[in-house]
Amino acid sequence: MKKLTRMSMFAGVTSAVVSTTLLALALPAAAADATAAYSHDSTTGATNQGWMGWLPDSAPLSELTLPGTHDSGASRSGGDIALTQSMTLGEQLNAGIRAWDIRLGEADGRLKVYHGVVSQGQDFENDVLATASNYLAASPTEAIVMRVKHEIGPEDGFDTMVKADLDKYSRVYTGTSDNPALGDIRGKIVVLQDFSSSTRMGLPWGSLAIQDNYSMNTNWDLAGKWRAIKGQLDTAQFGPRDTTYVNFLSASGGSFPYFVASGNSSPGTGAPNLLTGMTRGVIDTCSGNSQCISEFPSENCALGTCSVAFEGMDILTKNEINRRGWPNRYGIVMADFPGASLIHSLIESNNYSNYRSALKVQESGRCLDVPAASQQNSTVVTVWDCHGGPNQVWTRTPYGQLTVYGSKCLDVRKNATADGTPVQIYDCNDTGAQRWSFTPDGLIVNPDSGKCLDATDHGVNGATLVIWTCHGGVNQRWTRA
Repeated sequence: MKKLTRMSMFAGVTSAVVSTTLLALALPAAAADATAAYSHDSTTGATNQGWMGWLPDSAPLSELTLPGTHDSGASRSGGDIALTQSMTLGEQLNAGIRAWDIRLGEADGRLKVYHGVVSQGQDFENDVLATASNYLAASPTEAIVMRVKHEIGPEDGFDTMVKADLDKYSRVYTGTSDNPALGDIRGKIVVLQDFSSSTRMGLPWGSLAIQDNYSMNTNWDLAGKWRAIKGQLDTAQFGPRDTTYVNFLSASGGSFPYFVASGNSSPGTGAPNLLTGMTRGVIDTCSGNSQCISEFPSENCALGTCSVAFEGMDILTKNEINRRGWPNRYGIVMADFPGASLIHSLIESNNYSNYRSALKVQESGRCLDVPAASQQNSTVVTVWDCHGGPNQVWTRTPYGQLTVYGSKCLDVRKNATADGTPVQIYDCNDTGAQRWSFTPDGLIVNPDSGKCLDATDHGVNGATLVIWTCHGGVNQRWTRA
């Protein structure tokens, strides 16, 4: 497939933006989107650390759904034309991102991060690789997939410089499989090698099935970009299971990256959507127009006619994934300015249901247990000697629940938040009382209360479980048994 060069894209972007984007900005704006799938803030406000720890070691890379960022380091320089991220690399990892797109060029004898001709003031060895390595040292259940691409400058010697930097980090995956199992890459940086070299330094970029239709001439090309994304979602969901898919939600050229991601009239997270200039209803200029799709929302309805607003790729992708339900495989999804709900939907697309486990408290080594294998609502859970019975086997659902017997959920009694509130089983009901998140250091946290699952009485047999202010003690640290 023939691709435009990034250099040619940047050379023409200024005139394209002036002639098309500003024309669209003259149109009125619609109401702001309420979704958090797009974020232009320095943090999404959500933490998704340790989420890969609940996936089985046997799962191959091709079976995973990984939230990723396009031009991951482009968060510092270049204004709206060049900026594609608002989170730092470290904050992206905290938010749950597990795939990076790193574009490099040589400057003063070092490899630096670039977007097109714009330097992002970050060093490959000391900023990119160091950030990834430090994160994995603290979160060894995770893996970071990293596309490495030559972006600018001479290509001669580029591969030698990349190898020299990679060789300084023991956490770089050096296996020979193009589809490694998760157990083989936990705690590792998996390079996707998108540059010429006689030396293998990672998985060949060309071995992946990639959608990267990144060139848009005008804002109205957004509909065509969505068709490409949606088509790749279909292909990844139903295609060969040993193929790893990559789906870029990003595009630019005649549109700013923030607009493609959000559909917004300006970069802010809560900015209003830009109107397309088309309408639905009594006066219908949308139907039959290939640049106006059903997924674009109707706004400002009056007298039977509604204005049609643009919608961003981050929002449309999140909505489509949620519509299809979980679990489904979508591969590596690279986004500009991803928000918390997009990241969450991608994480939860992974098939957790095939991985069940007992949970053991560190202090006593005993397991989370439903006394006497009761299935009665409001039965307070305890810890007991591990025996592997059905009353000790818990399943993490895509909704953040911990289920037992298939129909009962670990539940904070009456959705209370006070220290010492008992933890029980109850019919699953999708409330905050039944949502749990897992930290890399073994804490199980109820996000609604901000409190941790806590074993009382030093975890002796029959010790009850409560929520308590998180302190990281051994009676709050859990491992899979």
